[in-house]
Amino acid sequence: MIQEVFEKALAKINLHIVVVLIVFSILIVGKQTIAFDANPNEFVGPKPGLLLKSSNSSGLTVEVHSEWLEDNVLLVTEVFCGFSHNNKIKKNTPKGYRSISSQYTLKVEEQKLIMEMAGVEFTLIDFAAKNWTVPGKAYGNFESNSFLAICKITSVSEKQILGEQRRVAVVQCDTKNQLLETTSVTWEIASGLGLLSRGDYTLTSIEKLK
Repeated sequence: MIQEVFEKALAKINLHIVVVLIVFSILIVGKQTIAFDANPNEFVGPKPGLLLKSSNSSGLTVEVHSEWLEDNVLLVTEVFCGFSHNNKIKKNTPKGYRSISSQYTLKVEEQKLIMEMAGVEFTLIDFAAKNWTVPGKAYGNFESNSFLAICKITSVSEKQILGEQRRVAVVQCDTKNQLLETTSVTWEIASGLGLLSRGDYTLTSIEKLK
């Protein structure tokens, strides 16, 4: 009799444990669901044939265009203008200006938009994750270091960009240094245009290449 009561009690305990595990599993799966309903392919850019021009308060400008490589990889070229021959910024002086070029690639893997620059590959955006990690300096100067930044999508919304409606995704990345101080950076990615944020540069025009 005692054994029968014990077995029934044990069965109830086991059932309770199973229910708790199921609920806990559902919570974990819920946390891994897609944060925003979007397709990373629409944020690959700028689309070939477009020329994006941006400038900052120091008088520097950057022109961005792209071309397709094999395997649906987009090669993006940035041309920064406004440097003198000794690399110092020159304002309102056309003479002595030179340009500095840089390139990076964009590709889509599943729900990720992946960027590679100077040998460093990292995820710009991941629509299948609540958060992901990138090298701590990935956005600032595209150098890898020992610190990892934790990134997340903060919003996906419709915005008017130079007279055209586009979807814009905003990503925030937080990293901590050895003193446990947190530094945050954000970047914006627009449909058809790709990465919009580049330091303090502001997009001034979108032109069609001839």
